[in-house]
Amino acid sequence: MDNWIVKRRLTIGISQTEFVERLTKQGLAINRATASQWERGRNNPPIDNPDVAKVIANALEWSVLDLLIAVGYDIQIEIDSKEWGTQSIQAAEIIEKLPNKHVQQTAVNMLHHIADELRAFLG
Repeated sequence: MDNWIVKRRLTIGISQTEFVERLTKQGLAINRATASQWERGRNNPPIDNPDVAKVIANALEWSVLDLLIAVGYDIQIEIDSKEWGTQSIQAAEIIEKLPNKHVQQTAVNMLHHIADELRAFLG
């Protein structure tokens, strides 16, 4: 089974070389060998870095939220729900269980980025 990068590349009709070129143009200088390792699952792209996640998402013509869902994060958003407060508490509890402060801060940064995208989308 193809991984999420391969599936998305094929969906939008770009080659691995074009994917690498798109990443490089946005400041993420990788080579085809690295992209190949990501696609074969030998290494994972560093999407825990919000800047890298944004570059990869842009290269694949996705939002960061779309990328996180494709990677396998279970993201459920209910904007006008009374459960929003409960969900915030659950998110905080999950973040507190992450292995270290760097990973925790990365998760918080990604949530802020998602919230900014939602605010922009909703006007």
